[in-house]
Amino acid sequence: MAGDLPAPGARPASWWGTAEPTSGAAVPTGPIGINGSSLETLLECPRRWFLSRRARADAARQSRASIGDVVHLIARQAAEVGLDADQMRAELDRVWDEIPFETEWLSATERSEIDAAIGRFATYQEHEPTTLVAVEKDFRVPMNVEGHEVVLTGQVDRLERTGDGRIRVVDLKTGRKVLREADVLDHAQLGLYQLATRLGAFDDVTGGVRDVAPPALAFVRAGETMPALVSQPSIDDAPQLPGEELTVGPSWVHDRIAEGVAIIASGRFDAVECGACRYCPFASSCPALAAGAQGRPK
Repeated sequence: MAGDLPAPGARPASWWGTAEPTSGAAVPTGPIGINGSSLETLLECPRRWFLSRRARADAARQSRASIGDVVHLIARQAAEVGLDADQMRAELDRVWDEIPFETEWLSATERSEIDAAIGRFATYQEHEPTTLVAVEKDFRVPMNVEGHEVVLTGQVDRLERTGDGRIRVVDLKTGRKVLREADVLDHAQLGLYQLATRLGAFDDVTGGVRDVAPPALAFVRAGETMPALVSQPSIDDAPQLPGEELTVGPSWVHDRIAEGVAIIASGRFDAVECGACRYCPFASSCPALAAGAQGRPK
């Protein structure tokens, strides 16, 4: 008939993905969990967070992650039983051959760098003027965010008491990239650790002390004799970020958590083009990257 399309498949209305959703987003039925190590990802790209955390679609981890696991394990043993640098390296000798590497030269290069990293950490452990409170301390603490029940969860690498009696969280980093203080000003993971401390997540080991010192990232591959420490201002001293108004408060961390809760509660996990795209395991199927490529001049 006149006006009919030549084939059923040529009708755009019949194409997969063009129709409206047949149902709304699933409404959370219990407390919404916000994890310290993944909040940054949730805010940066909800799609990546959903695929890695909810769908668990991450590819098998490579040797770099395994090295990180080993360094964290040795750091924990060093804190618990008082290992020095030589004893930590002996532990590294024991497990090194179990870490997969693509080539022998890569293994040798990494081993040299991790040996140096262990030396820096040993110096830190011996000379840093703080008192160790706990290592690899798990936490789970409830809060309410704009009518939603929320549970903050995670694990801090080191919990320390500073000279003025406040509690400091130190997060060990084993990668090569070293952030600047400007980069960690609104670092969501450190911020969440601060708020968890303020909410009493570590009362069982701090004697109820909830005052927070500036938390720090400790880059063990960098630094002269000790790991390069990059600190974030304490939310006790600076609850608001420079040039940013609070929307939920009483701190910028509450605002970031509220953003994450709103994303999860909405059930929409949109793709967002961001700095993490270059190493995202889901980049090949990302609609945000595809849309960006279409709009760029050839």
